[in-house]
Amino acid sequence: MKKIRYNISWGTINLLVTLLKNKIKRKWAFSNLVSPIRMHLMDYINIDKFLENPEKFWIEVNKKRQNEYQS
Repeated sequence: MKKIRYNISWGTINLLVTLLKNKIKRKWAFSNLVSPIRMHLMDYINIDKFLENPEKFWIEVNKKRQNEYQS
């Protein structure tokens, strides 16, 4: 029973990551795409923007946070 649930869960995750991979313009290897998704699973970020341009996205997030702390 646990094996079936695990296979269904993995299949669902695989499908969602594949759909996300097809949605974004930047080319990612599947394993490289899964890793940041796993790391940021509980963060409130726009995963589409992050995967399109990770460096630019983090610069914008850090600027917003600095402005919030300075206010």
